[in-house]
Amino acid sequence: MLQIQCTPPEGFIGSLIEVVPQLHTLECKKERQDIAFAAALVLDALAKTRLDESQVEKVRRRAKQRKHGAAMAKRKKILKQLHQKPVDIDLGESDEEEGFACLVCRETAKHRPADVLGIYAFARRVEVLTNAVPNEPTCSFSSLEAPKRLGCYTSVTHLNAIHHACHKEAAQIDAAMRPPKREWDGATVRNLKTRCNCILPIMTEYTSQAQYARSCAAFVERVSGSRRRGQLRMYEQCVYNMRMLIARMCWGHSYSADTSGGGADHNLSALPVLLQLSLHALDQEGAAHERSRAASLVEQFVAGAATPFLFHLELPPSPNITAEFIMYVVTSTLQVMSIKDWRAHKYVIVRNLVAYLLSTYAGKGYRSRPVQLLYGEVAPVPASAAPAPVPASHSILSGLLQGRLYEAEDDEDAIEWLHLTGTADSRSDGGASTTTFVPRALDEEEGLTAFLRPFLVYVAIIDELHTAFKAPDADVSDEALYTTDTSASPWVGSLGNRLAVQLPALIDRMKCLRQNVADHLLQASLPHLCDVLGILPDVLGEAPSPFKWATQFLG
Repeated sequence: MLQIQCTPPEGFIGSLIEVVPQLHTLECKKERQDIAFAAALVLDALAKTRLDESQVEKVRRRAKQRKHGAAMAKRKKILKQLHQKPVDIDLGESDEEEGFACLVCRETAKHRPADVLGIYAFARRVEVLTNAVPNEPTCSFSSLEAPKRLGCYTSVTHLNAIHHACHKEAAQIDAAMRPPKREWDGATVRNLKTRCNCILPIMTEYTSQAQYARSCAAFVERVSGSRRRGQLRMYEQCVYNMRMLIARMCWGHSYSADTSGGGADHNLSALPVLLQLSLHALDQEGAAHERSRAASLVEQFVAGAATPFLFHLELPPSPNITAEFIMYVVTSTLQVMSIKDWRAHKYVIVRNLVAYLLSTYAGKGYRSRPVQLLYGEVAPVPASAAPAPVPASHSILSGLLQGRLYEAEDDEDAIEWLHLTGTADSRSDGGASTTTFVPRALDEEEGLTAFLRPFLVYVAIIDELHTAFKAPDADVSDEALYTTDTSASPWVGSLGNRLAVQLPALIDRMKCLRQNVADHLLQASLPHLCDVLGILPDVLGEAPSPFKWATQFLG
């Protein structure tokens, strides 16, 4: 009767006043959404009748104040256990402008500048099939080592922040419980039941470089330990980690398969923090010549060193270049190229990437030869073992450079790369599992687009990151907040400054990026992708259509 806007009797309204608190109690029953929704409708309707609207709002306001008081009391109790002095804050206010807030004390970097904030993350050691870069000031593609498996790490996150000090104090309390709780089991509970095993440090405008450096050293020690044989340098590991995180979005992989929490929004939003870490590894003391080495590789790729025969370049012979290494070089443009240089060379980078992919993994009139990832359900294949035939009980994921990582009993992961003809199609019939391969010709537009789309989406994300992190902004000065390599260009300091000062705004922009990629790019056509990248005029200047432009690189 209230919902059809009839005029209810005066006595009926008076009787409902007495049940407003009970209706609000039902409104808060989240376990029964149908009852809560119906109670909310009745309360909203009552507020629109002759009943004073303040009656309903008063009940809701009192309930909110009780919850606020209970939350503050719980916070003070936790801080007392952690032997920390509470800072007066309003939990009702939004922390968006101030950035991350600690899960334990609910304070931001502004309130506690002496303590470094970090993000709970889950990292695991993996191996990538790539070309090792010699430890020289500058290097060329011809000086690269032959492809082999090298160790690095990959990480995912739910984007929940915590002070390092709060984490240590909470871990001590967990250890004193009966029965005692292990450090990262307690952290998983605090991390909204999302598995974690490390803390990724955050550089803010309130954090000193010395504090951040110490936290980075702790993170590096946690995820990779001391440098071991067959392991990439720290900067390279940081870049490969960014590459794998972005690739999960482009190839449709789950971010939460290993952690039971954290999606594409959370992980793409962590890219500014991951870029901070890679810049620290690039310019830290002891990483001599790392920046010049990375810049020389990007320059070599822009010059066409990955496919010199296609561009009639006379260069020294180079070993087989893997797709992992090429994607590493493309990702490194974020650390070593200014926005001006990126925009000037973007078309050449996309052209050389497409030329490498099609000339290496496809031939005109032949079937595609994608690189695929095989993972098993039990123990990993040793890195030294030769590629084995595909067993029916294993899962094959179609597409290039994709696959889900798995974990062995000793927490060591291995990746098995297979060169397969076509794409895989697994079917189960009455308990029997069979795997068949469906060949796809790349001289057809649909097949070519499906082959190239994830890579072009990847470059589109890199392009947006360049624009978001490096584009001029009147609110960001060119003066760096922390010291970088004195030989680096001024834009490097401006980049670090922007990442620290505008971190909350950049995180919001990453969420918009994820939405745009999911809605418009993952199913886009080849002309649309070229247009998004801003290279369509250059492409049409060389060929009648993007398809014709790409097929010129087929063997």
